[in-house]
Amino acid sequence: MAKRTYRVIVNLDVRHQAAREVIAGILRFAAKHPEWDLQMRGNHPSNDGFTLDPTWKPDGLIIDDAWKTHEGARLLAIPSLRGAIFTSTLPPTSFRIPHESVATDDRALAVAAAKLFLQHGLTNFAFIGTRGDERWCEARKRFFRAALKDAGFGLSVYKSPRSARKDWSEERKAMAEWIKSLPKPCGIWAAYDQRAMHVLDICRANGISVPEQVQVLGVDDESYICEQTTPTLSSLAPDFEAGG
Repeated sequence: MAKRTYRVIVNLDVRHQAAREVIAGILRFAAKHPEWDLQMRGNHPSNDGFTLDPTWKPDGLIIDDAWKTHEGARLLAIPSLRGAIFTSTLPPTSFRIPHESVATDDRALAVAAAKLFLQHGLTNFAFIGTRGDERWCEARKRFFRAALKDAGFGLSVYKSPRSARKDWSEERKAMAEWIKSLPKPCGIWAAYDQRAMHVLDICRANGISVPEQVQVLGVDDESYICEQTTPTLSSLAPDFEAGG
C-alpha cells in the first residue's frame, strides 16, 4: 500500500534570515520524510504570478504574517486545507481549520540579554523596540524588564512619538535625545538587529562612544548587519532552523 503523501505550501518571507533558516529546517525535515511534498512560495521575484496546479490540492500551509495580505488570505481559503502552522504570528480569529503557532521564546531571549549585560557589570539598562506595538516586541520588553527587576534594576524604554512614526528625520531626533538622556554606561537591548543598527548609527553621529558609554545588543544575528556595522554588532541568535 502506497504511503500517504502530505502536500504542504510553505509561504515565508525569504527576505529575512530568520525565515530562510526556518525554511532550511523545514527542508531538512522533509528530506528525511519523503511523504512530504512541498511547494515553496514567499517574497521572491520568481514567484510573481505563480498559481498552484489545480490538481495539486494542498493539505497544509506554513505561513507568516503574509496571511494578512490578499495573497495570504487566498491561501488560507484553499478548500483542501486540513491544517496550518503560523510562524511568529497569531492566526486570524476567523480561521477555523486546526492550526498551531511556532514562535521564538521571547522570555529566554530577554533573560539571555539581561544576563549578558549584568555579566558586563552594567547597572543602567534600556530597551528599544519597533515603531509600533507588535505583540512579540511588547513581550520581549516585558520579560526584559522582569529579568532586570529580579536583579534589582529598572529599565528605560524608548517609544516612538506618533509624529515620528512616518518621518525618519523626526525619529532620529527623538532617538538621539533619548540615548543622550540615558545614564551611562548603559546597556541597550534592541528588539531586532536593524533597530540595533539604528542605535549604533545615532551614537556615531552624536559622539556617543560604543561600547564605552553604550553597549548595544540585537536579536536574530543577521550577518549582513552585524558584520558591517561600526563597531560590529553583538546579537542573540535564536535557533530558527530547529523551529522549522
